[in-house]
Amino acid sequence: MRITVEFSDVLNGVQVWSGLFDCELRDLLKVEGHIAKTIAEAFILTTAAGKDISLPTRVMVASEAHCMYLKGRALAMKRGRLLFPALQHFQKAIEGDPDYALAWAGVAEVCCLLGYYGLVRPDQYRQRALSAAERAVEIDPQSAEAHDALACSLLLYQGDPHRADLEFQKALELNPGHSQARCLRALLYLQLTCGRHDEAIAEVGRALNSDPHSPYVKTILGICLGIAGQHDKALSLLRMAVNADSEALLARHALAYTLYWAGKFDEAASVIEGAARMSGYSGFGATMLVMARARLGRLIESQRLLGELQQRASSQYVAFTNLAEASFAIGDWADAVALARRALEDREPQFLIYARHAPRFAWLREETGWPAMLRQLETEPAQAERIDAMEFVARVLVQIPAPRLYSVRYYGFYSNAARGKRKKAAAPAEPSCPIEAPEGAAIPDGPHRAAIRRRWAEMLDHLRKREKVARPPPHAAQPVASPV
Repeated sequence: MRITVEFSDVLNGVQVWSGLFDCELRDLLKVEGHIAKTIAEAFILTTAAGKDISLPTRVMVASEAHCMYLKGRALAMKRGRLLFPALQHFQKAIEGDPDYALAWAGVAEVCCLLGYYGLVRPDQYRQRALSAAERAVEIDPQSAEAHDALACSLLLYQGDPHRADLEFQKALELNPGHSQARCLRALLYLQLTCGRHDEAIAEVGRALNSDPHSPYVKTILGICLGIAGQHDKALSLLRMAVNADSEALLARHALAYTLYWAGKFDEAASVIEGAARMSGYSGFGATMLVMARARLGRLIESQRLLGELQQRASSQYVAFTNLAEASFAIGDWADAVALARRALEDREPQFLIYARHAPRFAWLREETGWPAMLRQLETEPAQAERIDAMEFVARVLVQIPAPRLYSVRYYGFYSNAARGKRKKAAAPAEPSCPIEAPEGAAIPDGPHRAAIRRRWAEMLDHLRKREKVARPPPHAAQPVASPV
């Protein structure tokens, strides 16, 4: 096979470098490595000071595993239901080489996208995404792709924007030219999580400067501009992205939404129909159809589509986020708010990302209960811990008192919780319990202390005699000596 590589200066059309490679495709990795090394040596032989530059060490990967990874990457970029075979290819790459960090990062990324598009239940893939991303970082801490995947997992599934941004920044520190990490940090973190629209647009602009022909970067910049209300610029970029890659579902979804929010409902309906057909009429695509047709005044048709979506939800998963948007589109406000609350309870990735600043949820932010929802949105979910059976038994046994010992609990005024609240509020010191001196008071000594101890002993003895309990049998109620 003969491969020709040419580099030209696009400003003046002058050819900078060209190379011709004759090779056999028996080992794709060797071919890629040879071509990449030749080009790198041609362009980066020395620094400005004339010192040699050492090329980065290439991680050795099994050839078949790398082929599976490339196929998975190509399918993942198409989005939609092609994400399922993409995940299978990444998994096969891991089976071929368990220490292939890029394949682990690919698994994490696809699990995030499946949750984002509402194709799977969030709890079904949440742990898998986080585990795969952490494994990728563990295998190769210098991989920008691994840190990018971990950032997406933390943001979409964990709802932890601070840690996610640290991982995004680490990815860009390792590889400043990693356009996907720069784009996702701009869109998901800066704009949709923090509402910093100008910073997000500038960040994606830097990615476009380093990769001016990328349909993906143009799509993300178009989305950022559309969310910021700059619809004309956004539509220009998104149309270019769709023309450059007609099979990219992300670009079509973005174009459809931007046309919708720009008020161009006729064109939006046409684009949405094509995008929904490409996605297999997923919940995401069907919701956009309901919204577009409702805006065109075709309310009966929109209600029918929503009914079909609700019927589908009874037998397979449909994201509450999509159902909420569709319900609002046909004017069912109460149902829309209730479904949005369900999306928040399930911590659906779409809702976690879009609820704060995206135009599609502006109606929800006008709801009187939004401040409480926002507080819940910004609360990190409780972390579940997985332990084996023996560890569980050990933790339970620790709570069981030793033989002939009893647990004593104080209630009401003398409880630990009440004492803590009084102390925090700097309340006047009160006797904490009959055998403790008031805070700040001198501890009684001599006969006074002995008298207190005798009174306690007499009271305990009286209780035991009254209850006629020498040693309660297992599971029996325990006598509690406590002032109330």
